[in-house]
Amino acid sequence: MNEQMIGTILGGEYELTGWLSSGRYGAIYQGQDSTAWEVTASLLDYLASPTIKRLDDQFTGMMEKYGTLAHPGLQLPYDAGVHEGTPYLIRSYSDAHPIAGELRLAPLAMERVIHIGRELCDLLALLHTVSPLHGALNRQTVLLQPTRDFPQVQLTGFGPSPERLPPAGPDTAPDELIYLAPEQWASAPLNAQTDLYGVGVLLYELATGQPPYPAALLQQTQAWQQPPPALSDLNERVPESLETLVNALLAAAPADRPVSAAYVRDQLAQIGQNDLLPPRQPPTPKI
Repeated sequence: MNEQMIGTILGGEYELTGWLSSGRYGAIYQGQDSTAWEVTASLLDYLASPTIKRLDDQFTGMMEKYGTLAHPGLQLPYDAGVHEGTPYLIRSYSDAHPIAGELRLAPLAMERVIHIGRELCDLLALLHTVSPLHGALNRQTVLLQPTRDFPQVQLTGFGPSPERLPPAGPDTAPDELIYLAPEQWASAPLNAQTDLYGVGVLLYELATGQPPYPAALLQQTQAWQQPPPALSDLNERVPESLETLVNALLAAAPADRPVSAAYVRDQLAQIGQNDLLPPRQPPTPKI
């Protein structure tokens, strides 16, 4: 299905030129408009086949809502439509790469972990002023734009109804499963704390090189009823304050997680300023 869509023209304007990723949020393609300007198209399969009028209303509300935000890290849609019953969104193409590539290098230096977490929470804090949640944080929707020092974090994967994303199922990719909060498995109400669980998973992975709960375990049992392996057991460089914060983010009950993304951002800033261990010095060579 994904490859078959390549060459499709959406709305007489946007040609799909390559498949990028797929998930519960739909399929994401690289494309170009009629002037050869590069774009990214998201086909929102989870909203397929509702009435066109209802979709138009949803898109209008979404564009008005997101239009109040202005941040280079938010890869927001600027056009929308319906192709053969499936809604799509168009945003400008970004050469930022999914954070999946960075995770292959984990565990990262604590300074880098803190930086990425702060920037992501800053984006979520802004987003949550107009939307109850993002709803689809994972290795493909969190992007990194390389810069001279630390990368700039970008966020994509937006849709008109994040609270209507389908719950986890047998077809959900393992890379998505590990980021799903317990309430996303149970079709329970979602809110900003749902996103914060995803932040906790990401920080855990960046700091240790592994997710708190393996996807295979999550598919078999409600693994989050037991705490994951302690961060400090997997990486002795993790400060106690960061371990405490990540444990709170990974709480099974949304009410037990931090109150907001802005709070988590500020806590990470404080940890980065006060609690990081100095870099290890190489051993002195023996003479």
